Amino acid sequence: IGVVCPTSVSYSDINDHVAAYPNPFHETIVIETSGAEAISIYTLLGEKITYHSLKPGQTKVEMNVSGLQQGVYFYSIIKEGVVAETRRLIKK
Repeated sequence: IGVVCPTSVSYSDINDHVAAYPNPFHETIVIETSGAEAISIYTLLGEKITYHSLKPGQTKVEMNVSGLQQGVYFYSIIKEGVVAETRRLIKK
């Protein structure tokens, strides 16, 4: 079953594990996911801030994001070349 979302934000299988902590964050954020090939972080306006490729089998990325301003951001999990899921992050 394929689902197309008009906002270009699609959602993955409910059995996939996705977690970001701590959230809200200060200087570093850890994102865990299963089966992803990359993780991107975006501003509220959709500007890509960072892109991290994952090695095969890698399920966790720790990112230093101390340079970001306080506010709301989004991270996207990329699987098979497409956005599988997008979630919100808050920088304190």
